[in-house]
Amino acid sequence: MQNAILIGIGAGLASAALYSTVVSYSLLAFILLYLAPLPLFIAGFGWGAVTAGIGAIAGSLAIMIATGFKPGLLFFLSVGLSPILISHLAQLSRPVPPGTTGPAIASDREYYPEGRMVLWLAAMAGLLVTVTVLILGPDAESFRAAMRDMLSRSMTVNPALQNDLPQANTEELKALIEIFVRLMPPVSGVLWLLAAFVNVLLAAKIVTASNRALRPWAPFHALSFPRSAVYGPLAAMVLAILPGTVGIVGETYVAVLLAAFALVGLASIHRRTLGLDSQPLILGAVYGVLLIFNWIVVLALSGIGITQTMARRDTDNGGSAPNGGLPPVSS
Repeated sequence: MQNAILIGIGAGLASAALYSTVVSYSLLAFILLYLAPLPLFIAGFGWGAVTAGIGAIAGSLAIMIATGFKPGLLFFLSVGLSPILISHLAQLSRPVPPGTTGPAIASDREYYPEGRMVLWLAAMAGLLVTVTVLILGPDAESFRAAMRDMLSRSMTVNPALQNDLPQANTEELKALIEIFVRLMPPVSGVLWLLAAFVNVLLAAKIVTASNRALRPWAPFHALSFPRSAVYGPLAAMVLAILPGTVGIVGETYVAVLLAAFALVGLASIHRRTLGLDSQPLILGAVYGVLLIFNWIVVLALSGIGITQTMARRDTDNGGSAPNGGLPPVSS
């Protein structure tokens, strides 16, 4: 237990250090910021959710001592909370009949599916944006006014942006700010989700390679959602057409859930190309096009992910079927 406590504290301080690099406003600093949860995920996947919780508290206290209560609370909500939740879910398991096989089954026990963890991450991404909107708002106009003020001041004061942006108070700058205000909630949610997903993948690989994994981890190509998940984007679209704060929240969840389904679509391409000599070429082309065209490709991948999800054959709508309910792969 003492070892787990020390590991948790060390992970929390490492996460706090990565989180604090954002003050330099460099590209590397933002990359390190998004990697801040990684030490906590490693601690949680290798030593348990309690260790991740100790680390989250330790990191939050370090941030509070250094910069104040609100930054420390923000660290806990945006960095520390997801490793605690996902580490807890990762340890959940249930017995299965002998002989049942699947990517997340070991010792006749089926572990909590990775796909459901991604859905939890998507829900947390939308919730974090919702809390931010309510704090800065709580109504939509107050939130947008606060965002306009913050963006206007950051764009006109930051010397690094002076040569790349229109002059202050021009119509071009105002139009640019309006675009950022409109896009910031959904984009922030999507970036948080993707960063959390990457951290989960990296942490799972690290603890598995070091023989510290508390559960078997399915490969990325096995990622899938229960069929009921397809109703999430539909419900979010209904909210998105409503006015005010509800509409902002709906737009955020539409973007976040479509990004989550895009991950399933990308996993499907990985799975369908298994065993092919041309897999590196195909995947390289997919990722290259994704980097260039961004949302166009994301929407296409989302469609693939939704189609794959609707075609699942699991019997309990949650992934207890062999191979997680995925269609068979012919290689």
